Amino acid sequence: MYYYRGYVVHPNGIVYSPDATFSTSGSTTYNQIDYKFFSNKNGLDVMNSLSSQNTAVTLNNSNDSFRLRMLMNVSGSGSLAVGGQKFKLQYAPKVGTCDAGFAGENYSDITKDTPIAFYKNPSANDKIGFVSNAADPIHSTDTIVSQSYVESNIFTNSIAPVPAGQDAKWDFSLYDKGVSSGATYCIRMVFLDGRLLSSYSAIPEITTATYKSRGGGIGGNIESVATPNAPAVGGNNGGGQGTYFTQCNDGVDNNNNQLIDTADPNCHAGGTLQGQYDPAHDSESVPPSTPSSGGLGGGGGGGGNGDLGYWIDKMNSIFNFSSFKDYMLGSVINAFK
Repeated sequence: MYYYRGYVVHPNGIVYSPDATFSTSGSTTYNQIDYKFFSNKNGLDVMNSLSSQNTAVTLNNSNDSFRLRMLMNVSGSGSLAVGGQKFKLQYAPKVGTCDAGFAGENYSDITKDTPIAFYKNPSANDKIGFVSNAADPIHSTDTIVSQSYVESNIFTNSIAPVPAGQDAKWDFSLYDKGVSSGATYCIRMVFLDGRLLSSYSAIPEITTATYKSRGGGIGGNIESVATPNAPAVGGNNGGGQGTYFTQCNDGVDNNNNQLIDTADPNCHAGGTLQGQYDPAHDSESVPPSTPSSGGLGGGGGGGGNGDLGYWIDKMNSIFNFSSFKDYMLGSVINAFK
């Protein structure tokens, strides 16, 4: 309850009006309530669901892209006006459980370079309306107000207001960009300034697949490491057959534009997605004018002493001058023989 009164100042003193009162009816609350994971689609819709609602997911392959559709309930005294609040998405390595109290977790903002990173779909524009899906998450009988497709922080309810008692829904485009095998991450929404929402009922949880390097091992026994300098699985010292993957066929974002291999115009003739895809092309920065005649030959493998693929990726990212890069890569491969 608040009290106020007016007053007038004149030469004989101050004259006050009678007291008046008013009260507030409470505040608006924002609650992260439900989620569901889907396979990624290059567009504003999603593919098949990866799990049931509010259920953790394990990815099938390293570097997989995926979609997360999530609900936030608005409750309390009023609606959330269009653009009324700004939010961001965060991740944390799981400690214990992905609990609503965030015990033990150290959350950080998701970017295009974090282990769980935002994924750029060439045929979808960031922060525009998406296509709802019959498999999308729901919350009891609540009315769902679809908002935007999101592939970068920061986001808001830019599409429509959300009346009290209804739920806003966003569609997040993400992927596994890390090199850790079987790493589990928790995901949450927070306000732009880092403040927590009013409450959290469900915390998305996702586990990465076994990391696969770019060479070493024999046949299907691909090297698998948790970190670049950990012992590799697959092949013996000097054994196996190494394979050099070009930048347009290595599953890596080599030029940091969030486009990988077939999704990168620079891997297509003429530098457009309408041109012929050329997996033998060895640059995601400069497009081929015509399809290349063939890829680079494989080098000697080396499974037991380390992750050959990891070092090839690093060499690709450091040396962009082709002839010098090929010389250095040959030196690295020979070291693994």
